Amino acid sequence: MPARLNSDRLDCSEDPFEERGTEVVMATTMATGKLTDVERRQLKAYFEQTRPLPQLLSTLRSRRVARGYAIESGEAEVRSATGGRTLVQEKGPLAFKSAHPVLPLSEVEEALVAWSALGPNGMAHWDIAVNGGFHELTFIAGRTAAAPGNSMAHDLLVIKDDGAFIYNPGLERSKMVEIEGEADYAKVLGWYREGMRKVRDGRPDVDWALRVPGAPNASLFGPYQFNVNRPGTTWFIPITDIGWLYFSVLLNLFDVWHLYFLDDATQKPAGVDKWVGEGKLEFPVTISQIEQFLFQVETYPPGSYVQNMRLTAEAMGLGNWIFCGFFDDILMGAFPDLAKGLGFRAEALNAKAPAASGALKIFGIEGVKEATYVPSPRFANGRAVISHMVDEKYGKGGTLARDGDNWMLSHGGPFKPEVVREIVNHPRVQVSDWAIDAAVAYVDYCVARYGQCPVYFNPMQCNFGAVIHHVDEAFYERYYTGGGNITRQIREHISLRAGQARGLRSQARFAQGRPVGSARRLASRRAGPWAPLAGSLRAGQATKDPLIVASVGVADPSQAQDDKHASTGPRTHGTRVEGRLSVEFKQLIGSRRSIRYFQPYRAVEREKIQTILEAARIASQAVNSNWAKAIVVNRDDLSEEDRTALKTPTTTAQLDLAPTWIFWYGDTTAPSVGQTTLKQLVDVGALNPSHGWSHAYVDNIIWTQVLTPIMSDPGTLAVVTAVEAGIAICQALLMAVDLGLGTGINAFNGAKASEVLGVPAHLIPLWVQLLGYPAESPDAGGQRPRQPFEELYFEGRYGKTFERDKNVVKQLESEGMLQPQAPQPWRKDEVRALARMFGLPE
Repeated sequence: MPARLNSDRLDCSEDPFEERGTEVVMATTMATGKLTDVERRQLKAYFEQTRPLPQLLSTLRSRRVARGYAIESGEAEVRSATGGRTLVQEKGPLAFKSAHPVLPLSEVEEALVAWSALGPNGMAHWDIAVNGGFHELTFIAGRTAAAPGNSMAHDLLVIKDDGAFIYNPGLERSKMVEIEGEADYAKVLGWYREGMRKVRDGRPDVDWALRVPGAPNASLFGPYQFNVNRPGTTWFIPITDIGWLYFSVLLNLFDVWHLYFLDDATQKPAGVDKWVGEGKLEFPVTISQIEQFLFQVETYPPGSYVQNMRLTAEAMGLGNWIFCGFFDDILMGAFPDLAKGLGFRAEALNAKAPAASGALKIFGIEGVKEATYVPSPRFANGRAVISHMVDEKYGKGGTLARDGDNWMLSHGGPFKPEVVREIVNHPRVQVSDWAIDAAVAYVDYCVARYGQCPVYFNPMQCNFGAVIHHVDEAFYERYYTGGGNITRQIREHISLRAGQARGLRSQARFAQGRPVGSARRLASRRAGPWAPLAGSLRAGQATKDPLIVASVGVADPSQAQDDKHASTGPRTHGTRVEGRLSVEFKQLIGSRRSIRYFQPYRAVEREKIQTILEAARIASQAVNSNWAKAIVVNRDDLSEEDRTALKTPTTTAQLDLAPTWIFWYGDTTAPSVGQTTLKQLVDVGALNPSHGWSHAYVDNIIWTQVLTPIMSDPGTLAVVTAVEAGIAICQALLMAVDLGLGTGINAFNGAKASEVLGVPAHLIPLWVQLLGYPAESPDAGGQRPRQPFEELYFEGRYGKTFERDKNVVKQLESEGMLQPQAPQPWRKDEVRALARMFGLPE
C-alpha cells in the first residue's frame, strides 16, 4: 500500500476496518484504472470550485513549514531513508517542531500538481510564418506551460517515499483543448499513472546534512533547506535535456538565422568554413555565446512549471516551498562516492573541456530520461545526432512528414488538413541539405577539438523545483502577526482530506488533538471536496471558526465580505476601491494577448514607460540587487539598417509596427553587491536576528557559501540571472497591460543590439518588450463557451441553484470580465484587413 494512505501518517482513522476498506478501494482503482467517486469529486472541485487567478496571486506565498517538519529546534533527528545521517539545526528564535506526522500527498493531489507543471492541454498553435523559421518545429503537442520551440525537452522528476519517478505524459493528444469539461477531468489522473517511470526505489541518499569530507560546514543542499527530502514529502523538480534543443535548433540557426559559430580560442569558423558566405552562413557568434543563449532559453521553462505548481497548490489549500540552491549533479548521482543520488549514468570528466562547467556530462537513465550530447551512448558523432533530429521532424509519424503518416493529419489538428499538406510540401519547410552538412561538420569539429558537444555545459539540468506539502498552521500562528497569511483553503484542507481519503467519512478531529462533536461530523459528511470545513477549533475564535460556520451552512463572514467586495460595487479606473483590484486586472483574465499589430504612428507616453520600469524595479529580487537592466529605444530613432539587423526570423513585422522597444538584459554582476545590499536589509529591519540574520551571517555564510560559488560558476550564474531578471520582466508586462498598452516579448539579435546600443559584456540579452497601442482587438475570437452558470453553482446545499443576478452579469460585462464568446465571425476578416492596412502578406 502506498505510504500516502498509511493510517499512522494520516493520523485520523477511528475505525481500522474502515481504513482497510479504503485500501481495497484505492488498490482496485490503481489496478483497473477507474476513478473512485472520491477522486471524481476531487478533480471536479479543482477545475470548478477553486478560487480565481487574481485571488490566488494575492495570497500566494512560499510556506516552508509543514506537518512533520522542524526548523532550528536544536533537537537531533536521524533520517534512515536518506542515508542515516544525524541532523541537528542549532536552536534559534523560530524554533519549531511539528506535533503532527508528515501527511503525504494523495495521488490526485500529485497528479494535479504534475499536470499543472507540464501536462497535456491540447495542441500548440505554432502560428509562425512558413517563411519565418517554421521548420524549427518538431513537436506540436501542447503542454500547460510553454518551452522554446515547443521542445518537449523537459520532464518532471517526482521524489517521494515510493521512489524517484520521471513524469512524461507523452505526445498523444485527442483534440485542440484536452480539458473542456467534466468528462475530461479523469485524463489528468490517467496521464499521471501512465506517464510515471520509476528511476529508483526509495528516496535518494541526499539531505541537509550531506557534506564533502573535510568541509563540514559547506552546505551541498542549501543552509535553508533543513527539511529537504524528508520522508513523507513530495519533491517536484523539472528536469531538462538542454542538448535536445541544442542540436535540433542548430539546423534552424544555420538555415534560417544564417548564423555560424566561431571557436572562442581561434576566432575562426568552427568547422563550417566552406559554408560561410552570403545566402548561407553570414553572421558569426562564438561557441560560448550561442551555448550560453541556448542554455538560458531552456532554463526559463522550469520557472513557468514551478509557478504553475505553486498556483495549483494554493488553489487546493496546500503549501508550496520552492528552491534551487543545491548541487543537482550530486542529486543525479554524478559523484557516487559522495552520494548515489538518483543513480544516473555520468561520463568521466572531460580533460579537453575548455571550462569546468562543461567537463561533466550526465547521460541519465537509458530509455527513461537521456541527455543529448556527442559522443554519447546514443550518438557517436555529428551525423548520428543530426540525422536523428531530421528524422524526428520529417520521418514516419513526424509533424512535418510529407506522406499520409503525418502527426497533424492523424491527430486532426491544429491546422486544417489542406493547410497541413500545403505547409509540409512548401520548400521552406525543408531544412537545406547544406545546413544539415554544416551542422554535422560543426558537431564533429567540437568533438575533435574539445572532446564533446555541447562544449561549455552539461545538458542534463534539474536545479529548481518545489516541495508541495500540508502546511502546519501552528508555526505561523505562533510567530506571525495575525497567524500569518494562512488561507481558508489551507485551514480547511486537512480535515476535508481526511474525510475524502476514507470515502468522505467524517474525520474532523484535529481540534488541538481531540475529537470534535457530532455536529461537526455531520457537517463533514455533507461537505463536498474543498468545501468550507475547518481543521481545528481555537479558543477565543468560536464565532468565526470556519468549521462552526460551515456546520450551519454559512460561509466565514470575513471571507464572505471579501468575496462580496471582490465581485460587486462601482469601479474606479486604475485605483483600488474598498480593497478591490482595478478593472484592468479583471479584463486581463479574459483578454490578455501577445499583441503583434500596433498603431505605428501613436507614440507611447513617457510616463507610461517610466511606470512600466518602476514596476520592474520593485519586483522581488535575490539579495536585493536589481538583476534586470533595460534600454528603452524609440523605433524611429534607429536607422532602417539597424532596425532590420535587429530582427530575427520570429520577430519581423511587429518590430516595425511597435513604436517603443524595451531591450531587457540580465546583469551577471548583480550578486557582486550582495554583501552590501543584504547588510542594508539587515540594517532596515527586513532581515532580522529572529531569522538568523546579521552582518556576520552575511559575511561568513551567505557571501562565502552562497554568492561566491554562484559567481564562480558561469552556468549557475546564468540560470540565476535569467530567473531573477524574468521576475522583473513579468511585472513590466503586467503593468503594460494595466496601462492599456499592447505588449509582448520577442527575440532579438543580441550581437547587433550590443553593437548598436553599446551594451557591456556582463549583460546577457534576454528579450525585447514591444510597446504600443494595439491596432487589433484584444478579443482574438472571444471567450470560450462554458456550461450554464446555473448548472455549476449551488447555494445552501447541492441541487439548490445559486440564482444568477442579471445585474451582476451586466456589471461584469461592463467591466470586461465577461466578454462575447467564441467563435466570433469577424476575426479572420480583421486579420486580413490588418495585413492589407500594413502591407503585410495575407
